[in-house]
Amino acid sequence: MFFSERMSKIIVTGPKTYMDKVIRKLHALKVLHIVDHHKTDDIDIGSPLDNASEISDIIVRIRSLQSYLDVKAKDLDGYHLKNDIKEIDQLSKELAEKVNEKLNEIKEIEDQTKDLSEKKLVLEKLQGIGISLDAFQDYNSICYMIGQGKGLDGLKKELEGKNIESEVYLNKDNSAFVLFTQVENKDKALELLQKKFGYVEIPCVVKGMKGSVESNLSDVSGEIEKRARRLEFQKEALAKLKAKWANFLLLSEKKLDNELDKLRAPLRFATTANAFVIKGWLPSKKYANVEKELKDVTKNKIHIQMEEIKKGEKVPVELKNSKVSKPFEIFMHLYTLPSYKELDPTTLMSFFFPAFFGFMLGDMGYGLLTVLAAVMLRKKMPQFRDFFTTFFYFGLSTMFFGALFGEVLGAEVIFGIELPHILSRAHEFMTLLYAAIIIGVVHLNLGLILGFYNEIRSHGFKVAFLEKISWMILQVGMFPLLLSQLLFGYIVLSTVQIWVFLGIFLVALFLLYKGEGVGGIVEFPGILSNVLSYARLMAIALASVQLAMVVNTQSGSLFASGSVGGFIGGTLIFLVGHAINLALGWIGCFLHSLRLHYVEFFSKFLKGGAKQFQPFGLKNE
Repeated sequence: MFFSERMSKIIVTGPKTYMDKVIRKLHALKVLHIVDHHKTDDIDIGSPLDNASEISDIIVRIRSLQSYLDVKAKDLDGYHLKNDIKEIDQLSKELAEKVNEKLNEIKEIEDQTKDLSEKKLVLEKLQGIGISLDAFQDYNSICYMIGQGKGLDGLKKELEGKNIESEVYLNKDNSAFVLFTQVENKDKALELLQKKFGYVEIPCVVKGMKGSVESNLSDVSGEIEKRARRLEFQKEALAKLKAKWANFLLLSEKKLDNELDKLRAPLRFATTANAFVIKGWLPSKKYANVEKELKDVTKNKIHIQMEEIKKGEKVPVELKNSKVSKPFEIFMHLYTLPSYKELDPTTLMSFFFPAFFGFMLGDMGYGLLTVLAAVMLRKKMPQFRDFFTTFFYFGLSTMFFGALFGEVLGAEVIFGIELPHILSRAHEFMTLLYAAIIIGVVHLNLGLILGFYNEIRSHGFKVAFLEKISWMILQVGMFPLLLSQLLFGYIVLSTVQIWVFLGIFLVALFLLYKGEGVGGIVEFPGILSNVLSYARLMAIALASVQLAMVVNTQSGSLFASGSVGGFIGGTLIFLVGHAINLALGWIGCFLHSLRLHYVEFFSKFLKGGAKQFQPFGLKNE
């Protein structure tokens, strides 16, 4: 519960002729965390087994097909793959041909549609131009220009003024034109168009077309519609291929990836001309079974040796927690994993995290809504099951503290009946503050006790005492002095008591100096700021209940009016107000609870930095 899985370091040595069998057995057992061998002058790394490159090619093809068909992991629906690798290769090739055929057809349709759309756009601009499209062809002495501009109704007059012989045709709204003139006049006409009319060229994509603009526009529009239907048909065909082959592609990728994992495993081993060496870690309780399985599959032709763990050696960590605590491991992975010799705080976190959350949100109504939301989201998004399971516990804790505070959606009185309570957050906020500070003192000192244990295991009793217990002794001397008449005046101490606590304080400072040097002396005021950080428990709790009370007051005043508008307005304020308060509560309570653990609690004992235990063969489970 408080310790990670016990690990054993092993070395497997054997002849290369049995390497494939050893790899496949280890992959099936899924218990060995392989330590990669790095090439040295004496011992090289191994080479991939046969067919690794062929498997890689098939995986590339499979992943390309997934991309083309937009196949995602969510499309997997429990289908069981029965095909072997040869069948996967053949089926994927056949599927690739079908997909490529559809993709090529889609590209051809899209290219044609693009050309037709360009023609349609030009034809729409030329509507009412009053000229047949047969006129757009190659001439020896005549050129033409098609374009847009402003004030085109004066174009003909301007051309005449410049002695430019031409024929001008305007569309129905005088926004586009076609101009025919002699080749030698082209530059003069172009200069006039640019200076006077803001000429913008229209591409002559209608060249070679026959008949009127309107008839061609109708034909082109019809062709675009036909291609749209063809395109939709091809996309539906791809969708059918996706529906039929999604499971095959996803499971084939996993199967091939697993196979490639085995084939490339020798790249992680040390090898000689005739032998191989595998170094790794496995749970100690599984050592005997692994030894038996490997010797059985190789007919006792390999040697397995267990090595002693050296001081300071990086041991991979596999957390070991109860079903209740396990979902909270996600927060350890977000922060850092405890090193092999450190205590695992997941179980403590599974108690304190919901407790802090519930203390701050502390309302039976909000707690019930949190539980319901967690259950719903856990079903809707199973990939985040652990995260929403923690929120389920948060909801239960919120309901528990809501019962202690006697609150339902911010109300302490319902239908004239006062809810029983032990503490009223709305009226006893100083008591709430004292409770938060006491929780902080307990939580921090629990962290120091854990740190004391970790230091004993790592560096011995003396270092552990000086670095951790000195902080606890410091509090015994410091806090009474702070609370006495010397500063805050909460308690009265006699002169003798003051000197006793002062002596304890000075002794603690000396021990702290011996343990952590000048840095410890400089940081000793930090213990006070750490404790005061827990006042945020009170602050968030008070903000939550006050906002809930404001919502209830505002909605209640509208309900009291007795009008239909008042009822509707009151209902909206009640629902929206409490929804916002609950959302803010979820965010604030979660982040502040997480911060109190990461910053205040973990800093007292957790160094972490361990690598997660990753057994060979578990990659695609």
